[in-house]
Amino acid sequence: MEKQTNNNKLKSSEKRPQRDLWKIATLILLGLVAGVVIFFTVNLLSSPKEIATDEETSMPAGTDLADITMTKEQANTLISHFLTAYQGKNKTKYQLVLSKQAMLSGTLQILGQSIDFHLSFDPYVMENGNLQLKARTLALGTLQLPISQALRFIDTQFDFPKWITIDQSEKAIILHFDKFEAAKGVYLKAKRINLADDELRFSVYLKKTANK
Repeated sequence: MEKQTNNNKLKSSEKRPQRDLWKIATLILLGLVAGVVIFFTVNLLSSPKEIATDEETSMPAGTDLADITMTKEQANTLISHFLTAYQGKNKTKYQLVLSKQAMLSGTLQILGQSIDFHLSFDPYVMENGNLQLKARTLALGTLQLPISQALRFIDTQFDFPKWITIDQSEKAIILHFDKFEAAKGVYLKAKRINLADDELRFSVYLKKTANK
């Protein structure tokens, strides 16, 4: 009995260092992963720090800083946050949601009546990195209006940022990312928008040299 007890103690003492090593290795691995996540989160989402003005350290115009990939859910969160802040206390409000298609919805004032509308779009990446939302279907209460005319009402009644324009002839909304300054001198380009595969890719770039 004593030998068996001693053997059991010996085995448990042999296992304890192994378990301790696994615990240490696991903690180190988790620490590394957390450090990488924090590093990229801080560097991508925080405001860029002031860039040195030396010619050796400044970046030329058009330099890609990073590629960003997000899901529709992440994009919808950003869009909702931006539109809420932009529209403020405006009485006429609209929202843009990405699902199988891009869906713009809100309420229009037509002939003295408030009419809800839902306008769906297919997104297309343009050669210059801007985004074209091509209108496909329109639901406008019980009214039957051409999409181009509905876009005219939307253009006159809603306050869009200057970098968003409506092209009634093309039945499209254009998002001019080259006019949207995310931070000082920092802009976006759309690279790939695939709503079916839940993939949205953008590149972040400098539009002008950092030392100007």
